[in-house]
Amino acid sequence: MAVRIVAEDGRVLSEAPAGVSVAVGKPLDRDQVAESIRALYHTGDYADVRAISTLVNGGVRVDFVVREQLFFNQVILHGLVTPPTEASAIAAVQLPLGEPYRADAVNEGLERLRELLKEEGLYAAQVVADTVPRAQGHQMDVIINIQAGPRARIKEVKLTNGTEYGNPEILARSKLKAGGQVTASRVQRATTRVRNFLVKKGHLNARAVVRRGSYDAKSNTIPLELEVTAGPLVRIAVTGAKFSGGELKKLVPVYQEGAVDTDCWRRASGISGSGWSVTDILTRVWST
Repeated sequence: MAVRIVAEDGRVLSEAPAGVSVAVGKPLDRDQVAESIRALYHTGDYADVRAISTLVNGGVRVDFVVREQLFFNQVILHGLVTPPTEASAIAAVQLPLGEPYRADAVNEGLERLRELLKEEGLYAAQVVADTVPRAQGHQMDVIINIQAGPRARIKEVKLTNGTEYGNPEILARSKLKAGGQVTASRVQRATTRVRNFLVKKGHLNARAVVRRGSYDAKSNTIPLELEVTAGPLVRIAVTGAKFSGGELKKLVPVYQEGAVDTDCWRRASGISGSGWSVTDILTRVWST
């Protein structure tokens, strides 16, 4: 009797392998075959094992047909156009390196990568993956090929303005305009600039949000909606001591956090315990 381990594609991986109960030159025993299958599973090298017996000259040959268990080894990107960075793209794929290879994990990772590329304006990007097994070490490399295509541009900027400032002023602060490329950082900087402008004007609860409309594949454009709310005008005055504007903004939490809430008020009232030799500091906040 002969014993082999054979891959699903017909490759002979081992002849007369060690660690199996079925032995060459001895009668075939079903219990030994079952025990051998369990032993091969326990090695962790195989994801599937089945036994096939074949009559040959002089006896029987037992082939343990296996599907090799491969493990994620590395992710390689080809064709990436930044942004996003390679590090953020690989992080989006989220393949668990060192864990058993699963085709559905690759597909899920590609979908996450496509979403990241859309955030960076690459709505027309084509993403496919090739898997390259490495027999030594039972490893699988995942090579992701990206055809980025042109980055989408802003079709228009619709402003919903909940401030006392004119639309041209708010749009100028955002620096968003039709024809500009769409990237996550450009959108983030736009909202940050608008909010910082309003905070400096005393609107500490100001809010700026950009929402994306439907992508137009023909023109490779996407409309943006900028929604801005100022919130109440907040004035902070300190009595009992003199502080410069810069010092006050460092000491009062509402300036640092850009929000006015009960917790901020409570901490603002404790400025005297922050290293300043001031015993009588009263913080008064008016909202209009």
